[in-house]
Amino acid sequence: MAILEDKGKRVTLHSAQPHGVAALDDGWLEVMLDRNVFRDDRKGLGQGVTDRVLTRTEFAIQVEYKEVTGPVVEPRFTHATLNSLVVNEHLQNKLMPSP
Repeated sequence: MAILEDKGKRVTLHSAQPHGVAALDDGWLEVMLDRNVFRDDRKGLGQGVTDRVLTRTEFAIQVEYKEVTGPVVEPRFTHATLNSLVVNEHLQNKLMPSP
């Protein structure tokens, strides 16, 4: 989950799979989708990743309008809303029908 917001709106990017995300500039969001390691990264794998398996990637974009209910205690940080937590939970933990 990645969040961009200003005083009136909040845009939340949800993903069903883990991805790297960076906000390198105001209003800019960068999502790293692919990572190929051709050499050992010395983190326990012992070899580079060489398979080319296609994977399904799912995203959801949620736009919310903010209602200011009180003073902002710490403007550098934000927290996910209840609605965005529900969307994120639905994407990452889908209900599967039992056989």
